[in-house]
Amino acid sequence: MSKQLRALLEIFTASFFWGFGFIATMWAMDAFTASLTLVYRFLIATLVSVIILLIRRKPIINIKSEFKQGAIAGVLMGVMLLFQAYGLESTSATKNSFITSFYIFFVPVIAFVFFRKKIFIFNLILIAVALFGCSLLFDMKMESIQRGDLWTILCSVVAAIHILYIGYASKQTQDAFLFNTIQGFFALITVSIALLFEHQKVLISDSTQVWAGVFFLALFSSLIAFYLQVKSQKVISDSTISMMCLLEAPFAAFFAFLFLSEKLSPLQLGGTALILVASFTQCYWESRKI
Repeated sequence: MSKQLRALLEIFTASFFWGFGFIATMWAMDAFTASLTLVYRFLIATLVSVIILLIRRKPIINIKSEFKQGAIAGVLMGVMLLFQAYGLESTSATKNSFITSFYIFFVPVIAFVFFRKKIFIFNLILIAVALFGCSLLFDMKMESIQRGDLWTILCSVVAAIHILYIGYASKQTQDAFLFNTIQGFFALITVSIALLFEHQKVLISDSTQVWAGVFFLALFSSLIAFYLQVKSQKVISDSTISMMCLLEAPFAAFFAFLFLSEKLSPLQLGGTALILVASFTQCYWESRKI
């Protein structure tokens, strides 16, 4: 198997885990606030990652560089998720999901403005197709702009910056797992600071489903998925990564159908098809460029 195909399968798997992460988040937030859910998520992920690092006993090379790059990525991740959580407080989950998906547009734009990377017309066409697919999938009706929508726009911008930064840092890091451990630790610090300014009604739950959601987010959506993202971005371009990450939306809809008995209309199924077509066309296009 080629490095590129392996990387595509890795980010596909990560998107699969992030897709179910929407269901896991809903389970966790049956008892916890969004910020407390994030704290538990990254606390557990960091503890498990540290245990794995201690067991494997792999020599750490250039720890100062790994620490600095992982710290920046972790702060960006924490801020991104907090902005998304703040958005959910005053807008619908549907609009939140749709506006967040705009990171696929911001990635090439930010890369062009600040790093002078080329913007390909074909890539912009695929982005437009994918966003139109998202609008159908999320059944969007943008009648008005709410405060939560502005928080979510900030989330999508930070998400784009995070993808671009991972694209840079992944080429520098010698240990993707260590990098992701540091990233998770600093995401934990970031969301913990926000937690200090909130009143928590419930700190512990006796619900198995709530903790199942928390542990899935920690072990699969954080520890494994973000590790796979760092690995795959060593090989795949930032634009293709952002398009593949968008697959979490169809996966989320599929899992909502399975576990939450939510139904998909023909238009929503059409939107899912457009996202899939745009994502896999982007992958094929990149393979032809290399």
